[in-house]
Amino acid sequence: MQPCVLLVLDQLNIGGTETHVLSIARECKRRGVKVLVAAKSGALLPQLQQFDIPFYEIPFSLYDTIDPALQHQLVEQLANVAVREGVTVLHAHQTPSGSIAASVSQRLSIPLFFTVHGTYYGRGALARILDQSWTGISVSLPVQALITELGYASILIPNGVDVDEFRPGDGRDIRQELSIPDSAFVVLSASRISWQKAAVSRLLLQVCTDLKARRVSNLHVMVVGDGNRYHELEVFSRKLNARRRAEFVHLLGKRQDMSRCYAAANVVVGTGRVALEAMACAKPVIAIGEHGYFGLVQPENFASAWSMYFGDHASRSLSTRSRLFRELSEVVQSGQLETIGAASRKWVAESFSIEQTCTTLIDEYRKSLLHR
Repeated sequence: MQPCVLLVLDQLNIGGTETHVLSIARECKRRGVKVLVAAKSGALLPQLQQFDIPFYEIPFSLYDTIDPALQHQLVEQLANVAVREGVTVLHAHQTPSGSIAASVSQRLSIPLFFTVHGTYYGRGALARILDQSWTGISVSLPVQALITELGYASILIPNGVDVDEFRPGDGRDIRQELSIPDSAFVVLSASRISWQKAAVSRLLLQVCTDLKARRVSNLHVMVVGDGNRYHELEVFSRKLNARRRAEFVHLLGKRQDMSRCYAAANVVVGTGRVALEAMACAKPVIAIGEHGYFGLVQPENFASAWSMYFGDHASRSLSTRSRLFRELSEVVQSGQLETIGAASRKWVAESFSIEQTCTTLIDEYRKSLLHR
């Protein structure tokens, strides 16, 4: 029996969780599984529409605590979608919209799957949703440990990457767009410019400024992402460019052509899904995340990097200016970047493809239907 899956998330923003949901939706549809998405509209909606995946706009709150009248209204809207479309599985990914999905699950006796994408969820809200879920899903080992601490079991299903979409390229068009010479050494960072990740972006710009002044005169840095601290980073970048009298820091804001952006870089500084995408594009990755510092990801530490979700959910040490400076200096001088990049792509294709992720997910969806 094929499930009819309603994927629920807060908003179709550009981000790791949202990109993951989009990848699941596309792969499920490719396999003949009926799949729909309910969320606030956002920048990723055109990509969803490109694949003719039905979308229902529901004005979910972005806060865990909402007015009871609004909560009732949102439950009614989501329940109406589920009944109209014959939904047999609900799959939520974030706590505000997930709490609405949980209420609909209870009302209509539809199994709820909830994927926990990080360690940032409010513990109370997370526990309430897991308590009503058929299955909790962890995207990493540290997340699975967190769910265990809360007293719940979960299945480990990593983020899946479409290795046909994220593949090696030459990146010259992006370099030309930004007037970056072919001979330049380019460092790319991609993340939300918010909370601790904004601090990581600022740290990277400081280190790249030091490195350009002292060792790598042809260095350029590209920063992809947006968030509530973007303007602050923009002001800081202008100061750094003025100090060096060169446009070497390039803020790209929101982008939906990440494969092309990765292709323009020599090395990517990132975490979580960004690390997996960049590695699928055969790019070496220096992993730094919200939790802290991991360092250069290479074959001998692939398993360790994954166990920490590339610094986002666990880490080796604090992220410091001196540590990142040393690592980037060594990377620039390394003659092994192409070798590391090729091994990285092979590992991601073997262990983290969207096909593998969806095979496991669809199997779990079907199991839930057998026990209804």
